[in-house]
Amino acid sequence: MLGTEDRVIPIETKRRMAARAGSTVTEVEASHVSMISHPDVTLAAIRAAVASVG
Repeated sequence: MLGTEDRVIPIETKRRMAARAGSTVTEVEASHVSMISHPDVTLAAIRAAVASVG
């Protein structure tokens, strides 16, 4: 989950790191703590990850 309004780590840097890691990415219009400000999106990402492993 990438917060597009993050002022700590630039979004392009986070996109490159995620791509290098082969991550599935969800972008949300939020700050550095997008997982707190958007718990519904966070939960959906966690559920998708769990579903993908078994």
